[in-house]
Amino acid sequence: PALISASEAMKRLQNNDAKFVDASMGGVPDVTIANAVYFDIDDICDPDHPQPHMIPSAEIFAEKVSTLGISNDDDLIIFDS
Repeated sequence: PALISASEAMKRLQNNDAKFVDASMGGVPDVTIANAVYFDIDDICDPDHPQPHMIPSAEIFAEKVSTLGISNDDDLIIFDS
């Protein structure tokens, strides 16, 4: 994992060589990046944990992110509002 600048992220977006993941909390924001997928932390969490937003099992996590079109080979750029 690495932190990149906004200009580097825009280059990656223009070259279509990374998947953009919107991790904003509280629902999909009004403005987002085209073709970004929304990572819903209320959905992708441990449903049995008493605290909210706890990481689920590896199996549940893999199943949920695969429905977003994300695979192990993808480069991701994760952002929020």
